[in-house]
Amino acid sequence: MSRELSNWQELLDSFTETGVRQGKVSKIHQTRSNNAERIKILLKDEELRVVLLKWMNHQVKRQRSLEAAKCFRETGNRQFSLKDYTACIEMYSQSILSCPVENEVELSLALANHSAALFQLDLFEDCLQDIRVALTKNYPSHLLPKILTRKIKSLQKLGRQSSV
Repeated sequence: MSRELSNWQELLDSFTETGVRQGKVSKIHQTRSNNAERIKILLKDEELRVVLLKWMNHQVKRQRSLEAAKCFRETGNRQFSLKDYTACIEMYSQSILSCPVENEVELSLALANHSAALFQLDLFEDCLQDIRVALTKNYPSHLLPKILTRKIKSLQKLGRQSSV
């Protein structure tokens, strides 16, 4: 799938082509749940998620924008709630890359969320690195207990209680 996905119709065509080729469309169609459940099925599928990411990346074109950063972070949050930590790490990484440098609060939130996904995958050193950077980027004070608790738990998992 090397073609550019420059508009919504091309995204839909690519989704359909990928989904039909592997029988995924019929599986989703047979699902007797609501549309939210069908979307969860789509987002859990690696190949379809890659198509969506490719389109989102094209739309953002690596230009930093607060809207794109928030969109990626919110998508990551949905993936996190589905416990798809690999996918949400991708989304949070895109959020970090898309965030304007001057918007430290949004950047700190994306870093903190990224650290939470890393924690869930037992990547404690990487988690701690994200926490360190988030704390230097104007992380909201009302959320500090959450990130500091994660920091303590990561240090404990690494056997570094004396650093706590």
